[in-house]
This record gives sequence, C-alpha cells and structure tokens, in this order.
Amino acid sequence: ATAVRRFAAIRRFAQPTLSAAASSSHRCCFSSSASPPDSGQEGGSSAAEPAAADAGSLASQVGLPDSLPSLAESAIEGVGGVPGPQLWLETLRVQSDVKLGLVSLDPRIFHQVPRPHVLHENLRWQGLYRLIDYRSITYKTEVARGHKKPWPQKGFGLARHGNRLAPQFFGGAQVKGPRGPESFFTILPQHIRVLGLVQALSARCLQDDLHIVDSLELPADNGAWLQTLVESRGWGPTVLFVADTDKAPVNMALACDSVRYYSLMPYYGINVWSILKHDTLVMTVDAAKKVQARLLHHLSRRDPAGLRNPDWDEPQATHFTGHYQPDRVAPPVYY
Repeated sequence: ATAVRRFAAIRRFAQPTLSAAASSSHRCCFSSSASPPDSGQEGGSSAAEPAAADAGSLASQVGLPDSLPSLAESAIEGVGGVPGPQLWLETLRVQSDVKLGLVSLDPRIFHQVPRPHVLHENLRWQGLYRLIDYRSITYKTEVARGHKKPWPQKGFGLARHGNRLAPQFFGGAQVKGPRGPESFFTILPQHIRVLGLVQALSARCLQDDLHIVDSLELPADNGAWLQTLVESRGWGPTVLFVADTDKAPVNMALACDSVRYYSLMPYYGINVWSILKHDTLVMTVDAAKKVQARLLHHLSRRDPAGLRNPDWDEPQATHFTGHYQPDRVAPPVYY
C-alpha cells in the first residue's frame, strides 16, 4: 500500500492537470493555446501588476524587441504525445509581474518523470569530489622529540629503549593511521551526470520554480531593489540566476554580490548541486536555449560511453557508427 501511494504521488507530481497549470499560481502551461492570467479571476494579477495585454506597451517602454525570442515555434510533442511545457516569459526591468509571452521548452529536458536516485548519485558525487581529508599521522622520523636514552640499558628492570619516539610512549609516533591529504575525487559516468541535470531541471519546472526572463538587465545596482522584486513575485528566499554569457550585466552582478543568498553563474557552470540548493531557478532565454541544446546533444550522441569527447570540428571514428560529424548546435560541455 505504501508503494502504491508513493507511485500515485509521483504521477500527480510528474503530470499536473491542465486546470492547475493554467491557473495564475502556476506559470508552467502544457497547452499551446494558454493565455496570461486575467485580473478579474481569483488569484489573477492585482492592480499593481499590469495584465499581459500591456506587454506591448511595456516592450516599447523598456526597449524590448518586437518579436519575442522562443525556444520552439510551438509546443513540442514528447513521448506518448505529451506536449512540451510552456513558461511565461518575464522581465527583470520592472518589479511588477508582467508576462511578455510564452516560451516552449523541450519535454525531453524539462518534463521528465522524477528519479530521486539519479539526483542522489549526483549530489553524493559533487559532495565527495570536493572533500579532502587532511588528517596525517607522524612517523618516528617526524616526531619533534629528542633522541636521548630514557634510562640505562641495565640495572633498572625496565625494557630496553634507545629513545621515546616509539608509539607506546606518550607523545611518540603513530602507526596505521591516515597519511593525508587524501582526495575523494571520482568520475561519475557521463550519462548519470546528464540525467542528473535533466532531472533537476524537470523538478524545478514541475514545481513551478523555473522562470524564463528576457535578460538579466536591472535598472538599479542595489540588492534591495532586486530583493523587493523577488519577494513580490514569490520566488523564494534563495535564487539562482543563470546568464547566457560569462559577462553578466553590471547592475545584476552588484545586486547579487550585496545579497548573500542570491547566486549568479554562466550557463556552462550549471550543476545539480546549485539547482537544488536554491529555491528558484531564473534563466535567460538564450541560456535556456544553450543548456537545452547541449543536453539534447549528449542525450542523442552516438559514440559509446567512455571515449574521449572529440573536438567540435573533428569527426570521431567509432566501431559502432564509423565516421560522423557531431551536430554543431553548441560546443561540447565539460561537467
């Protein structure tokens, strides 16, 4: 009975209903005909939050492009006809919660059934590979003591010793102990690392903790302005911002530096530990596109596991498929 309840809970978690997904509290929509929440409905946007109909005027005010970027033309059909998730496109240039459009995501990356054991393996691996044991015992040659004979060789009825460096003396040497520093670094199989990222992103998307923004540009460089924005949108106390380049906007960098529970990283540094450590994941459209392309490349790569990642412009020969040229959607990722 416990296993049946657990399976039912997982199914409810992995497959949210259309009505729940279309509500205002859930920004993850599973229909291509989804529309922004109405201010007249319960839980809709308040008077301080403009409706999605004002997105055009807001775009002209803050200088957004007329054609909104997206990851796909329409909802992508997944395995079994399950449509891909669609998230509201938001902006950080105003504190009000304004929806600029819909962004379609690939269900193979952002809509997978939760597999906790994969997340556990990745978390355990990331926790161990940065652990170093610095404990180290001292040998007889390393003990900082004199080499004087403790007592005469004969006449005292005591054991014969030449010095007090032996382990049986207080302050002497040690035996059979750790000789650090010792590293616990290991290499997790690549498919487990890729599945871990897929599971972490799917969990954040299904829990409505993944948000897509047009850019990380802020009108102010103080952390109080960004903290007010996060609290007004209910994003949680800890937020991870993912940029599409390794050069983040100056205002965003200064704002995240002043608030210790806000983190900022480029898209190629995203990992399972950081995703699950923060309550909310905020990614730009370009960052989501690059992460999605890289994960899809590694999920569909045709070379056998264990071979060295080839250069991006270099064909690779395998005993399975012969010579082939990898897809040029993104450079190879190094976890």
